[in-house]
Amino acid sequence: MAERLKVMFVDDQPEVAKNAADQLPAHVREVADVEVLNLDEVKVEVGTVFRRYRMFLDGKSFADVRTELPCRFDGVDILVLDYDLKNTSVGGEWASGLEVARTARAFTTVRTLVLLNQFRSRSRFDLTMIEGATSLADIDVPREQLANPGLWQAQGFKGFRPWEWPNLLTEAQRFEALREWTSQNLDRPVLDALSLNAGLNEADQPARTMPREMWAIAMSEPTWTFRQMIEKAGFVPPLEAERLMKDADAAPRAAAAVFAHWFERHVASGQEIFVDAAHLAHLAPWLLKDPQSKELRMSACSLGPDAASVFVDEVAKHQLTPAILSSRPLFRYKEIQEAPELSRPSGFSFSAVPDVVFCEDLSAFVDRKVARPFPSLLPGTYSIRFVCDQGQVIGKLAEVQDPRRVDYAPQSLFAL
Repeated sequence: MAERLKVMFVDDQPEVAKNAADQLPAHVREVADVEVLNLDEVKVEVGTVFRRYRMFLDGKSFADVRTELPCRFDGVDILVLDYDLKNTSVGGEWASGLEVARTARAFTTVRTLVLLNQFRSRSRFDLTMIEGATSLADIDVPREQLANPGLWQAQGFKGFRPWEWPNLLTEAQRFEALREWTSQNLDRPVLDALSLNAGLNEADQPARTMPREMWAIAMSEPTWTFRQMIEKAGFVPPLEAERLMKDADAAPRAAAAVFAHWFERHVASGQEIFVDAAHLAHLAPWLLKDPQSKELRMSACSLGPDAASVFVDEVAKHQLTPAILSSRPLFRYKEIQEAPELSRPSGFSFSAVPDVVFCEDLSAFVDRKVARPFPSLLPGTYSIRFVCDQGQVIGKLAEVQDPRRVDYAPQSLFAL
């Protein structure tokens, strides 16, 4: 029998958190034990996180800190933090769930951090697609979207469900696997582990080159290791960063978190160096086993390993491994573009295949006539994306899944 997930809500309004917990989809409650801390408990545990931080700065190791200051956040699979935690602050030491998330990531063993209401208090789709790139949480959502089944599954999405969301039910397990992998590769250069280069040497393959503007977000030098990524993360003051980097227990966890955040939000999101199955089906439909099939396109809209099966067999050799590096299957897009056997066949015409587009807000393909294009602010050349046309949505959907209730902002991007 699989071990049950441990989900914990931390909110300075426990009655609001209790209501959100009660609204979790039934299939989540079937596999998870959900705990909502009361206000006194929230104050104690949040306070403990910051006491651990100060104790570490005073010279204690992370292992000693954990032993001397037990914290209930340790071992939690999914920690759901409200952004506004002002009623838990003592003397203004912390003001938001954002600060708690940063400190909890470095000084507890929590696996997945969900931050509520940092950017919105109701359902909203960010047309820039970069709003949450600098957040310290693993995912930012409005509280009401915790009730959306699409946040907690890998496929079969219905209605509003931003593609950037992971399958939250499996993220804790993936993070632990990533932490273990990172611990084994802690002093390995990050680009080398990804089989990439910085394009600084004549022998560097262009198909495996990461541009400076991308690696420089998380690294001062392209040769930086996973351990060195911790330096720029801001978990501790700069003068204390080296101690955190050398801590045997804290370093692998912190490095895995920093890498995962950077890779998902700054590298994979652009769909240029790496591409996921849904976007590959949109950009290169001739790679589908049946380019005429709408069903295969929908099957590509999956976060599970089965998404790769919709493509011709030659695509598999370009899949990124290990799979735990991302919340979904990824392929080396530049390599695919340069592989002669995967090039667009002579005589292939887009007019002969279904006129559908991938919608970032639905995690699904829809007919082009019921979608709206917009220029995202994602880096790279693939900036034009699609969302549904709210005015053409038909049928009855649950409130949290109804795109007609969603704010798409900034609306000015629709005019460009």
